[in-house]
Amino acid sequence: MAKHREEEYEYEAGSQPKNKPYSKAEIDLATDIWMAALKKTDHSNSNKYIAEEQRTRKRLDEMKQHNENIYGKPQVFQGHKREPIIPDQPIVPEKTAKEKHQERIEKAKKEPVHKIAEFENKANSVLAEIEAERVKFINKRDKIVDEKTGSIKELDLKINKFKELKTEGEKQQTEISTLEKSYETKQKRINSIDQSFFKKLINLFTGEKSKLMQDLATKREKLASKKETFSKLLNNKNELKSELLQILPVITKHCAEINNEYTKVYPELEARLLICQKS
Repeated sequence: MAKHREEEYEYEAGSQPKNKPYSKAEIDLATDIWMAALKKTDHSNSNKYIAEEQRTRKRLDEMKQHNENIYGKPQVFQGHKREPIIPDQPIVPEKTAKEKHQERIEKAKKEPVHKIAEFENKANSVLAEIEAERVKFINKRDKIVDEKTGSIKELDLKINKFKELKTEGEKQQTEISTLEKSYETKQKRINSIDQSFFKKLINLFTGEKSKLMQDLATKREKLASKKETFSKLLNNKNELKSELLQILPVITKHCAEINNEYTKVYPELEARLLICQKS
């Protein structure tokens, strides 16, 4: 497509009558062809591309000169604007903090002695003021942390206690489940003896039922005790859980207060101190 346009442009350019000016479209086409050739030279230093750029540029100049000869002055096409070709600007590396600091030192050396002394006094005064603010803040922060972390430590203890109760509860629940299964097994064995004449006869010689009854009574007492203990533990755990749910919002507020004091005020003072120290 571009080759076809270029051939068309060359044909028209070569056969243009002397008294007929080139139209805006023709000038635009010649400009586009020249700019396309120019872009090729940006990517390659090939003699072919350089020659093409020079040839198309020369032809564009000839066309403009042709119109200038007819009109007596360079022709300006209204509304036709092209972006100027701006050469690549060299990348200037940003000065390091050390270089900037050295520049400030050199600049300060050129200042009168009394001005340097005034600046140093002012800087030292500002540094002392900021340092005093920083120390004051640290003391205030430590006091806040001491006050607020007391409740956090209390919460940690309660959470650990809750975890212990939960673990102990799971352990007791497993023991109760094991006892219940053993109790049911022995009860079924007793029922089996009662329902079988043959087993009743054997029991007269072995006394198995009597042993089972004694064992069953022991397990019944143990099971009742375990369930009572588990019930108390469950109540304690639920009470502690309720207490934790009430404490948590307070702790969250305390943590937010500590975080707010530390993350907003303290870094601001540190930043101001650092700026003054580098000045």
